[in-house]
This record gives sequence, C-alpha cells and structure tokens, in this order.
Amino acid sequence: YVASIPEDYSQKAKLDRMGYTSVTEALAERFHMDEGYLKSINKGLDFNRPGTIVKVANFGMLVSTPVARIVADKDKKEVFAYDAGGKLVASYPATIGSADTPSPTGIHTVSRIALDPNYTYN
Repeated sequence: YVASIPEDYSQKAKLDRMGYTSVTEALAERFHMDEGYLKSINKGLDFNRPGTIVKVANFGMLVSTPVARIVADKDKKEVFAYDAGGKLVASYPATIGSADTPSPTGIHTVSRIALDPNYTYN
C-alpha cells in the first residue's frame, strides 16, 4: 500500500507503481465496485483484519461475444460494447479525458488492443 496517490497525472507518472491506499480501495478495484458501495454492503466490518469474509459484486463471466462497436460516452463516464446486431454485450465505468488532456470526439477505428496494459502518461 501507499500513503497517497497524487491527483495530478504528471505526478502519477513519476510513481514507481500505482498502488492502493487501503484494503477497501484494492478490493473495490479488484471486484469492479465503488468503494462506498463495498463499505455499505459490509457495514461494521474491519477490512484490515486478516481472514475477514467480505461481500463483493459478482461481476460475471468475461465477454465471449465478438464486439463489433465500442461507444465511449464522456458524459456518462462509461464505455459500451455492442455485437454485430447492436446488442449491448458489456459496459464499463471509465475515466475519459480531462480538462488538461481532453479525449477526441467523433468516430474512430480501433487499431490495436493492449491486454492488461501498464499505466502510462504521455
């Protein structure tokens, strides 16, 4: 764990690694949950006690359906994946750009895919 993570992305880029500041942050990230929701469904638990049984979201199976279209919705802060027939097959929360580094708007083509990428900045 680390004491804190800077808000500024250029400062984040200088870190050796993007660690977690707490057990709840690590669990929320691992199980694709909001940290507040994780705490709310585990009222009164000591997350720092080894062996504690914790309730988490069942995030389901990995998507095996071929994805034909991806929509990144900046306002909703979500990414949606659709099959060739237009059926929603996956959705994920996402941080899409910022005031300093706004994401482009428009229609774009995916040119490559990085599985489990490292955090990079610039």
